[in-house]
Amino acid sequence: AQSASVRLRGPRTPRLAASSSAVLTKLGAMGAFRTAVRAAAGMVGVMSHGIAAFSVTPTHQVITMLTEMKTKGEKMMDSEQKTYATYSEWMDDETKRLGFEIQDGHKKIEELTAFIEKAESDVDRLGREIDELNAEIDTLEGERAKAVETRKSEHEEYVKVSTDYSESV
Repeated sequence: AQSASVRLRGPRTPRLAASSSAVLTKLGAMGAFRTAVRAAAGMVGVMSHGIAAFSVTPTHQVITMLTEMKTKGEKMMDSEQKTYATYSEWMDDETKRLGFEIQDGHKKIEELTAFIEKAESDVDRLGREIDELNAEIDTLEGERAKAVETRKSEHEEYVKVSTDYSESV
């Protein structure tokens, strides 16, 4: 049994470590984790066949570490799922809220566009009315000027006639 532990610590360990780090980088974090768990499960089977005579061996430590890593990974996965569920719910709520705001914005745009069109038509209509009133004012001022001129000439004629009558009397 001791020779097995010596063999594990021998020259194969660095090569195994180098190849396992290459596997870790190639497979990615999850693939490496799955591979390590499978390897640990295989080692458990080997240990149950006679190598398990030692109370704490490096293999036991690796298995313990992998089990702890698996538990920690599962806890992290649960935490991430809860976080994602919360985020997903928030995202749905925000999507609905923004959808309603967009609809309200479109309605407001339509209302304001209708108001602008009405205001522009009112401006055109009132502009025409102002032009008509200005034309009427010009006509009335022209008539007034003629009337003033006519009164002036009639007054001058009256003054003449009145002067003649007063001189004749």
